[in-house]
Amino acid sequence: MSIQRPEKLFSSKWAEYGDRFNIEDTGADYQNGRADIETGFPPQTMKSVLQGGVPPWGQDHNGILYQITEAIQWMQAGGLPSFNQDFCNKKMVIQKEPSCREMIQTGLGFYGNVWRIITDLIPTRIKLT
Repeated sequence: MSIQRPEKLFSSKWAEYGDRFNIEDTGADYQNGRADIETGFPPQTMKSVLQGGVPPWGQDHNGILYQITEAIQWMQAGGLPSFNQDFCNKKMVIQKEPSCREMIQTGLGFYGNVWRIITDLIPTRIKLT
């Protein structure tokens, strides 16, 4: 399978000029059908209003799609991710991993990624030139 650039790139972010909410990581107003990143939409948005459900907020849909397309558009424009130790630590705590290797992406190489270890947390140090 060959790797090809998608034919259609995002020329703008989803709902860039539309109504949208900034989606919080956690702590949304679940009782009123609001969504957040960790939970998504609460259970009451998954059932009919006639059965006691609450409709989801369209602004939440627009908000999360805005965040997703913003990240995709950055990558399509050639943006590269950078290492963030705080984010890495947070993800490792959530996943209950014992440690988080400090790694950064340093440019293009085999399949588009070259990783460089910036701390010696593994038995054999990897040296990239």
